[in-house]
Amino acid sequence: MEELVKIIQCMKQYERIVIPVFYNIDPSDVRHQKRTFAEAFDVHKERYEVEHMQNWRSVLKEAANLSGIHYPSKYRNESELVEEIVKHVSEKLPHLYSNASESLIGMDENFKHIQPLLAIESDEVQFLGIWGMGGIGKTTIAKAIFDRYSSRYEGCCFLQNVREESQKFSPHYLHEKLVSELLEGENLLVKGLAQARSMYVKRRLSRKKVLIVLDDVDTLDKLEHLAREQICLGAGSRVIVTTRDEQILIAARVHDRYKVQELGFESSRELFCLKAFHKSYPENGYEKLSQMAVHYANGIPLALKSIGILFMLKKCSSMGKCTKKTQDSS
Repeated sequence: MEELVKIIQCMKQYERIVIPVFYNIDPSDVRHQKRTFAEAFDVHKERYEVEHMQNWRSVLKEAANLSGIHYPSKYRNESELVEEIVKHVSEKLPHLYSNASESLIGMDENFKHIQPLLAIESDEVQFLGIWGMGGIGKTTIAKAIFDRYSSRYEGCCFLQNVREESQKFSPHYLHEKLVSELLEGENLLVKGLAQARSMYVKRRLSRKKVLIVLDDVDTLDKLEHLAREQICLGAGSRVIVTTRDEQILIAARVHDRYKVQELGFESSRELFCLKAFHKSYPENGYEKLSQMAVHYANGIPLALKSIGILFMLKKCSSMGKCTKKTQDSS
């Protein structure tokens, strides 16, 4: 009980994430201290002070109110229980690291709208398009989705910079890279006619739940070539496409489309300041200049970062010149 008290304290004080596992016990019994919990408290009241008892009851109720995992419930065996625990933890960790990253500042609002479109729990094969102007954060959002949910899938591939990579390599090469990552190199072992090989790939993919991200697609031909097997992907698979051109998504008949929104003023200023001053707020004397820079960037993350870096370099250069003049005067 004292350990549980400390866990709840850390959850509140340090914003730790707690995932309770109710193993062979009803969460309601924990929440209301019924059955074996009631018996235990009857024994404890002979040995511990009332204040201790009240504290214990309080943290038990708090723990039971958290979103957790109940065994046996829907799990057939302990193996499935362990898989579910691993999945929960895997989803939480990338989210924590991503939130700490400056690249995701202000992205929560976009992610809030995209998450329902993913329909993660659905067994249907879903095709989602994320579009918007260059530098708006499409790739950043897609990467955050990939990091958060990839542990749920049997095969994953984040094919980055399709527009740029297709200029260096053939469409066939990119498709082979995609399939190879999804099947972990299995397809490379298949010999013989192209038709037989294609049938093998489709058969294998139809048995796998996969997550695919096709980043920065600039033509319908490339999208159709890379995603031609999406019709035979395993149940629950997801294909996410980022592009600057919404018409590509419309022509491809993706299930849902989302336009990435510009950052608000507060998020824009924070991102600019992190680059310009290495802190989330303007330095003294630079408040007005920071506000001008933020308005000029118009909520575009890439512009905010670029202006912030240029500002920082200019500031450092000026400070260097001032330091040199002072030294010369001395």
